[in-house]
Amino acid sequence: MPGPSSPTIRTFQPTDAEALTALLWESLASGEQAGHTSSDVESIIGSFTVLRHLLVAELDHEPVGLISPIHRFIVVRSDVRRRGIGRELVNAAEADSAQSPDGPVILFPPHNSAKALSFLKAIDFQYDHSLWRFQLDSKRYEQLPELPADLSMTAFDDDDLAEYVDLINTAFLDHPVRLHVTREQIEHIHASPKFDPAGIALLRTPSGQMVGFCVTGSDRNEGTTVGIINLLGLQRGYRGRGLGRFLLIWGIERLRSLGLEQIELGVEAENEKAVRLYRSVGFDLVEEWPQWTRKRVA
Repeated sequence: MPGPSSPTIRTFQPTDAEALTALLWESLASGEQAGHTSSDVESIIGSFTVLRHLLVAELDHEPVGLISPIHRFIVVRSDVRRRGIGRELVNAAEADSAQSPDGPVILFPPHNSAKALSFLKAIDFQYDHSLWRFQLDSKRYEQLPELPADLSMTAFDDDDLAEYVDLINTAFLDHPVRLHVTREQIEHIHASPKFDPAGIALLRTPSGQMVGFCVTGSDRNEGTTVGIINLLGLQRGYRGRGLGRFLLIWGIERLRSLGLEQIELGVEAENEKAVRLYRSVGFDLVEEWPQWTRKRVA
């Protein structure tokens, strides 16, 4: 009798979408993705065609697993596990992203999953840092500071796209975990029916140069619509002037004006300046997401 087939690891193809969509929803419904939400799954599915480093495991001409380093997510169909497919997906993702600005592959193991931790340890991953979910005290209200006279604030316009992408990437160059976005990725987000350009605040110099931004949105968490501070950043030369606080409070006011009283954001625990800022206006830790990456030889 022939032995078991070997998996093929390849890039995503549009024909994979149906099988992978079913796999993701089944994995979430089974409870094995604790910590991930239906919105997380929708985000992956909705961006299949534009995700960088999205790799698929194929077995007998059928997709049976995927890895999305951008989402720090990996899943393999339950009936074909313990055959090295997860390990091959991780190795391929590391090779695929090695020369890119996206950096090393980081994975978030589902909460309280002994199987996930065992898998990560088996492939020489170790705990690296934590991402924190912060929630705003609904009783805290901070007055919007006055914007310095040499800066103005505008909403996003389609003509801003190229400079906006550059601004995000530049602002996060020295972030503890580097963020890199592409024009294609932002265009995909902005093409969503849910996108509202008024949910983005841009700080500009008198010449019109963008130097800071705050991006707001919403998510679903246990049946509740939650306001989200998605991104907040400043060019390095404009830090230390209270502009981050201005943008953060603007974002809070924007979300409350839409009737969203539960407001959250995510922050790397290592980003001490951001953590101090968020705590200063009433955000506090409600959930920790440990992040794991490959052990590095010194």
